[in-house]
Amino acid sequence: MGGTPPEVTSWMLTCEPPVVVCAPRYGLDHQRDIGLVDLANETFIELNSEWGTRQLIDQNFHDG
Repeated sequence: MGGTPPEVTSWMLTCEPPVVVCAPRYGLDHQRDIGLVDLANETFIELNSEWGTRQLIDQNFHDG
């Protein structure tokens, strides 16, 4: 991941679970729990690749 420059101190203020937002036609709208395997072939609107959230999501898919 990008990392924090040594002259900057950072800490996590909060942590929220990721959510999936999709139209009903995808068939996932009634599932309470959706695994990475359910999303493997879907198209995403992604965050900027420099953002920490995007890097964490990418890492989760890589480790998936």
